[in-house]
Amino acid sequence: FWQSFFALDANVLIELGKDGGGSRVIEAWFMSSAPVKLQQKFIKKIIEKNGIYTLSLDKFGSRCVETIFKNSSLKTKADVAKSLSANISELDQSFYGRIVLRNCKIRDFKTKEEEWKNAQTQKERKIEIFKDLLEENDEKEERKKEEEERKKEE
Repeated sequence: FWQSFFALDANVLIELGKDGGGSRVIEAWFMSSAPVKLQQKFIKKIIEKNGIYTLSLDKFGSRCVETIFKNSSLKTKADVAKSLSANISELDQSFYGRIVLRNCKIRDFKTKEEEWKNAQTQKERKIEIFKDLLEENDEKEERKKEEEERKKEE
């Protein structure tokens, strides 16, 4: 399904990203465990049509861009940031564009790219550590429940 969905023309995908329902489909895909290569292929496809910029100006598209950014690899984030940094002045004139610029820290990318990359890497590490802690807590809770059930059975 996903491969046929993303085989659509880039302009169609951009319009889907600007649609309330279509943007949610794209967001869900980026939040899933979809293959990174497919995600990068999608981003490359819409960047070629200046789609990241176009989506950033739209109510639903801007949320889509932020979700893509938040759930992508560092390379993909850098590609998105590079695309957006070329249009900072235009994005600054848009309500939704300003939000994307702020949340993705595009000005930082434009002025201090290495520091921006380091900050993104640190953020990813913190998220991974937090996920690990949550998984450990879930496992502990499961063990407690199993022990309680065994005690009830005895």
